[in-house]
Amino acid sequence: MRLKRRGFGVLLATFAFLGIVTPVLANNSFYNWTMYYRVVNGSSNGQFHQMTAGTLTNQGQVWVISTDPGHVPNPYAVHIDVYKDEFFDPKICGTSLTPYTNGQGKSYSKNCGSISSGSYYLIIWKTEDDDWNESGQGNLITP
Repeated sequence: MRLKRRGFGVLLATFAFLGIVTPVLANNSFYNWTMYYRVVNGSSNGQFHQMTAGTLTNQGQVWVISTDPGHVPNPYAVHIDVYKDEFFDPKICGTSLTPYTNGQGKSYSKNCGSISSGSYYLIIWKTEDDDWNESGQGNLITP
């Protein structure tokens, strides 16, 4: 009987430990941005995300917040690229979408593949200023 209690206690302690450690292994880094012209550069703005190794997913939403006089009829595509902060700053992945014109958020989700741990940043851009102003938010996730 005493051995069964001890075994149960060890099993319970193991599950409690895993319950505490497992969330630490997962990584979720929130970001948000507002673009009034044609580029938002996380590296230039000092916005870096410390990520653990694993399969990276970049997901979020983009929406139009305003237009400037002379805007083109429809907004241009917004590109959201993830870079690793190292010597040559390799591009890890990118996605693009054209925001809805009614102010509703348009969602995206991009599987960026396997990454090593380190510092990452985003560059959000359009090919040219279209006089549509957008905001967005998202998460970089490595489960």
